[in-house]
Amino acid sequence: MKIRFVAIFLTLAVTSSPAQSPQPRATLQQSLGFEDQTGPALTGWRTYPQESGQIDNEIAHSGRSSARLQLNPQSSSFSVITRSLPIDFQGTSVELRGYLRLKDVTNYTGLWLRQDADGQSLSLENMQSQQVKGTSDWAQYHITLPLNPKAQQLYFGVLLSGSGTL
Repeated sequence: MKIRFVAIFLTLAVTSSPAQSPQPRATLQQSLGFEDQTGPALTGWRTYPQESGQIDNEIAHSGRSSARLQLNPQSSSFSVITRSLPIDFQGTSVELRGYLRLKDVTNYTGLWLRQDADGQSLSLENMQSQQVKGTSDWAQYHITLPLNPKAQQLYFGVLLSGSGTL
């Protein structure tokens, strides 16, 4: 079984926890997308450095909003937007798909996935070997990691190395 995650449009449904009272649950697309964001900050996502990421209500692949990473190399050499989920599902692999639009990216950019257990990284994929850089219109990218049975937490997002805008 393959679990698929999509950066902007996620297709896996969130299941309710037995400890919580029954309530309608959002799909991962609803809870991890950018359409319900209010203000410039990325609610529910972490950005490093904090000032490098924001909501963009002017340029979006589809819908009203997208996330923007803009990096000046004088402030940092890389930037990330990330989120994590507990690995409370089963399968053979985890796939992350997302649409990226680049402007003047000098080093590389891409999606990234990492699995952790007991606070230690078990595996990482970050598209560095693909050397996605320069300027390009929206294009879909994807990465896959075999699901490690020991993994407890899944971290995912996008990264920008060097300068430019993603």
